[in-house]
Amino acid sequence: MSDSASVVQVLQRLARLEASLAERDAMIAERDARIEALTRRVAELEALLRKDSRTSSKPPSSDGPVQAPPRSRRQSSGRAAGKRPGEPGFTLRQVEAPDRVLVHAPGACDGCGRSLRSAPVTSVEARQVFDLPQVRLQVTEHRLEHRRCRCGTLTMAAAPGGVGAPTPVRTTGTSGRRLSGRLPAPALRTGL
Repeated sequence: MSDSASVVQVLQRLARLEASLAERDAMIAERDARIEALTRRVAELEALLRKDSRTSSKPPSSDGPVQAPPRSRRQSSGRAAGKRPGEPGFTLRQVEAPDRVLVHAPGACDGCGRSLRSAPVTSVEARQVFDLPQVRLQVTEHRLEHRRCRCGTLTMAAAPGGVGAPTPVRTTGTSGRRLSGRLPAPALRTGL
């Protein structure tokens, strides 16, 4: 009997193990289905992230605050940026005699707050600012004289080239630089 009892126990254990394996197989199949669904969802969301107003019919306002940097259409020349080796550099140097000198004195001590009006100057640091002069119109008046001959004919002096109207604007100045053919309205009104 002990042999038949042990066979029964083995068969019962085998049945329990088969039931347990069937339960695990069902759980694994359920997880596989869930993993497949989540993989499809991730792919859909990644596709949405790649879409913006340039790659779809979405309006630019839907791009959000973070936008991809614009792609440059320039092609690399293969050369390094900047000055070529051996070429001289260009920099502004301070001039010995500037047009204007402004002296800036500290008013009070940074440490204790006392006035520095009568304190001696220990050193001076020079900083120069280079400004381009303001562009101003140069006005040349051409006076064409009228003279009457003894015969009674009134003759006016011929205007030089480029002076065809009472207030012409030349497109090329005397320096040879190209100027605008039209003056801005404020310059015409103020008579600059």
